[in-house]
Amino acid sequence: MPLDLKQVQILECTLRDGSYLIDFQFTADDTTRLTRALDKLGMRLIEVGHGVGIAASPSKGRAAATDVEYVRAARAGSKNALIGMFCIPGIATLDDLKACVDAGLQFVRIGANVDAVAQTEEFIGEARKMGLLVFCNFMKSYAMKPEAFASVARISADFGAQCLYVVDSAGGMMPDEVKHYTQAILDVVDMPVGFHSHNNLGLAVANSMAAIDAGATIVDTTLLGMGRSSGNAPTETMVSLLQRRYGACKDMDPTLYVELAERAVAPLMRNRWDDSMKTALGMAQVHSMYAPKIERAAEEAGLNLYSLIAEVGRRDMLNLSDVVLEKASKAAASEQKVSELLGDVSLVEAPVDASDLAGAVLLARKLNLPVHAVLVSADKFASVEVTRAAVEIATTEAKLADLHEQAKFQGVDVQSPPDRNIRFSA
Repeated sequence: MPLDLKQVQILECTLRDGSYLIDFQFTADDTTRLTRALDKLGMRLIEVGHGVGIAASPSKGRAAATDVEYVRAARAGSKNALIGMFCIPGIATLDDLKACVDAGLQFVRIGANVDAVAQTEEFIGEARKMGLLVFCNFMKSYAMKPEAFASVARISADFGAQCLYVVDSAGGMMPDEVKHYTQAILDVVDMPVGFHSHNNLGLAVANSMAAIDAGATIVDTTLLGMGRSSGNAPTETMVSLLQRRYGACKDMDPTLYVELAERAVAPLMRNRWDDSMKTALGMAQVHSMYAPKIERAAEEAGLNLYSLIAEVGRRDMLNLSDVVLEKASKAAASEQKVSELLGDVSLVEAPVDASDLAGAVLLARKLNLPVHAVLVSADKFASVEVTRAAVEIATTEAKLADLHEQAKFQGVDVQSPPDRNIRFSA
């Protein structure tokens, strides 16, 4: 049965966007296994490969497999689903795209910043000639007013794109904004529209539903929301909601997606958590790709990181030039000023030493850690403030010790757990 892009459905991109969370280390075997499972559960559009897209390895982070290997692996696991990849002109060449097509690629999502749609013309045209289903993703869609955004959509449609995407790259859009941008496309073209969410402000699901309410028919999802920055709309949640609200995804069992997420993805996401910087980026609608540069600037100048992020967003949500960063730095609050304003708000205290059982029990209950994990790390804390790094070490050491004991119980010859007396400097 041919795929109808005007029917409400999901584009599953765990194997692409989710790869950011594990440093692009999905293997070819991982790709075959997860593709096979998604295919069995009724998914019809599956995106795989390096998170940044075709030809991004190694310059944007070395992936565990090549683009061609990812395509072949996904095709090996798919009977009904179409297999696609992301592609940014300038990172990928047409030869790179052709190699993926020769390996079995069936659709491509060509991405460009919303103000650089001209860069996609050649790729859209050539991709159509190669027989691919072609999507165009307008990255950082929110950086342009809806009226101007509509003209960009019209241009992309004229280039030959078969589906146009609103992309909330920074995860800072709100449902009413998503509706306006979706409607802006549909006001000028009669073609399928998709929406790609990020969850920096906890609105990925609400925004995805808003896009469909406004006329979009395709939403991107990942298992457990596994993706760049604060992740995406969770596949298992969206399957359930699309069934309930729109009668879509009728051949899918939401509970099986929950089970798949728990078995395949949950182990990769444990010991990872969102942090306040991702929220700040979403609030300012600043893409996470700029986070390292902003962090360095804040540290070097003694500025409060979140204040600097906010000032960057007030000046430019699309790009981060040195000029923008300089102006934002002049306006941002200092770390000292913020600390003086808030005062001492630490709610945790480290045990005095490894014999402080009462202190360890209190801290363990607060941090949801085993008591012995806190005790063995007590002498590693550089101050009474429990740093995130210290908590990570305590958790890791406890898990290694537990695994060691389990292995011994099962009769497996293993090395001793790491020396617990290694000094730690926060």
